[in-house]
Amino acid sequence: MTIKELERRTGLPRTSIRFYEQEGFLHPERRENNYRDYSPEDVRTLEKIKLLRQLSLDLDTIRRLQAGEIPLGQVLEQQAQALEGDRSDLARYAQVCEKLSRTGAGYETLDPGPWLAALAEKNLPPSRRVDPAEQDAIAAAPYPWRRFFARALDVTWMGVLWSGLQYLVLRWYWPEHGLMGIAEGIVTAWGSWLLLLAVEPILLCTWGYTPGKWLLRLKVRREDGSKLDWERAVIRTAWIFLRGFALGIPLLNLLCLGTCYDRCLKDQVMPWDVGLRYTARPAGKKRAAAYVGILLLTVSPNWLIPDLSWRLPHPAGPLTPEQVVENYNFLEQRVDSVWGERPQAVLNPDGSWKHTPPAYLEPWTWVEGINGPWSPVEFSTNQKGKVTALTITWSPVWNHYERELDLWTPATEFLPNLIMALSPGGESWDAPWQERIQEKRMDAVGLTLGLLEADMTLAGSSRTETAQSLGGLRGAVEVLASQGYQETIHSGTLLQEKSGTAELVLQFTISLSS
Repeated sequence: MTIKELERRTGLPRTSIRFYEQEGFLHPERRENNYRDYSPEDVRTLEKIKLLRQLSLDLDTIRRLQAGEIPLGQVLEQQAQALEGDRSDLARYAQVCEKLSRTGAGYETLDPGPWLAALAEKNLPPSRRVDPAEQDAIAAAPYPWRRFFARALDVTWMGVLWSGLQYLVLRWYWPEHGLMGIAEGIVTAWGSWLLLLAVEPILLCTWGYTPGKWLLRLKVRREDGSKLDWERAVIRTAWIFLRGFALGIPLLNLLCLGTCYDRCLKDQVMPWDVGLRYTARPAGKKRAAAYVGILLLTVSPNWLIPDLSWRLPHPAGPLTPEQVVENYNFLEQRVDSVWGERPQAVLNPDGSWKHTPPAYLEPWTWVEGINGPWSPVEFSTNQKGKVTALTITWSPVWNHYERELDLWTPATEFLPNLIMALSPGGESWDAPWQERIQEKRMDAVGLTLGLLEADMTLAGSSRTETAQSLGGLRGAVEVLASQGYQETIHSGTLLQEKSGTAELVLQFTISLSS
């Protein structure tokens, strides 16, 4: 039979079975696959050991009984006399306690001398203070999957905390694709382990368990049975992250986990558990069900927290210029983090550029400079200081543009974020926030593209568009200057008549509906 069947038949945990096997009480055969094959005789042996240990017989005596060196009757008769003596001693100690309580002495007035003399006649035998069988377990609990799932639960909860810290407090947004997306996964793992490195030692020093260990009935203690001190607990968690999970590095961490799994199957002590006692007790179906339920509960925050990170800082208008700027900077950082293909542009509270928008030259090419193509943002406000409109101009600078000038890409990169920063009707937007922001940004892009339908080759021409999906927001564009450009068959693209000599200035105005 397998060790799992043996556990069920005897009621002993696997750690105790392996312990008795290491002590030489069991000699299971090995199958072709190298797994142990236990016999009905092993069941009877373990039941005998379980009974005799509960009668407080030490292992050496049981080993001599198994070898036939001493008769069972003689041993039990001597043990009965010892236990009877224990009972009389315990009764005497109980009498001392009762007499001492009747004196009414307090801690400050207690005179211990006479009472110590009374107790010194014979030491209290330790045999019945605890069940000796509770101490019969190997130091390395050979439950690789249970240990893994306990650790997974602890790391998962730390991942939830790290997600809240990253997205809602620190506001770190990483590109979600390519190599940066992989890097984001590694940083998330490091963040979770960093929190675990801070929290787990505290739990092991005070409570004595982590949530995963408590739920799956795993226990790590020092050899004397006491809880770990803080320094030892920190070193242990750090070693697990380094040698057990390979710092979360993909593929390498799988190799380390496989090595740990093999060591557990061979009853070998993990490097971080040397000098400690790691034991396991049967968890039962209820705890397994509770584990699954708790793990499922983490799905909601793992989805909700990143989604909340898409919520505008100021969704309810009308807004002050500073609030519009904060909304814009948030969108510039959050929306661009999805792809991370261009440098971010950041506004100062007064509408000037802290980080000037780069110039777009050709596909995948952005050039940063002191004077960018976009002017500072000018705000129009009402008597209450709330923004009613914003104005910004755009002009290709430095003559870096070749003969063909792309209007669509630079306009649709920056204008939609400014449009959404006014957040008309933003207070009515609801979750999922990422989906809602992306929908509204597409509406803002549509408004921008509508404005670019104006005749860009004619100075003084203009165009007005209204977006009902954005609370009736109105956009307008006026061509302040246009010289040396002609339209092409590609919408949103102009052609210079003579490269490097053309001039174009566009003024965009975004205003709230009255």
